[in-house]
Amino acid sequence: MSRVLVRGLRAAVLAFALSLAGLVGSAHATTVLAVDVVDQAVEADALIEAIVGDSRVVRGERVPFTETELSVVRVLGGDAPASLVLRQVGGEIDGVTTVIAGDAKLVKGQRVAAFVAQTDGKWHLVALAQSVWHIEGEGPKAPVYRDLGDSNFMERDHAGAVVPAMQSPREYANYGELLADARGLTFGGAR
Repeated sequence: MSRVLVRGLRAAVLAFALSLAGLVGSAHATTVLAVDVVDQAVEADALIEAIVGDSRVVRGERVPFTETELSVVRVLGGDAPASLVLRQVGGEIDGVTTVIAGDAKLVKGQRVAAFVAQTDGKWHLVALAQSVWHIEGEGPKAPVYRDLGDSNFMERDHAGAVVPAMQSPREYANYGELLADARGLTFGGAR
């Protein structure tokens, strides 16, 4: 998948999610193209292993954002600082909660691997929940999982039309499998 296509997809998914958030406050599921680690790397500045820190909700122009501190344990590919603030659409302000179904849920103290990119000085996930693996334990045999329950996956057929995905995005049994697939990825960085 080309970088332009991935960037356009991300913008379309975000616009759709924002329109739902503006209309109903939250959605039950978000429809996205399934993207693998190769396509995510093309759009990412880095794949990082990090510890989730404190979060805060800030006012955006149209919607709130949740900003979460990530302490980078190591950069697995690409380039990232030792710590960064990850920005996600959603949060609660003045008793109104905005949620983007299909986005990653980050909990303080969790260890995660995530594809991240920086645009206009703000760090974000490349493909919502598809970009975050929760790591349970230490070392290459540590189980990993993604929380993809609020996502409806689509794919392109042989003619390029977007159709329901025949299978879910590839999952990994452990951190070592994810690391093996991440070796040698080319990071493009969203700008």
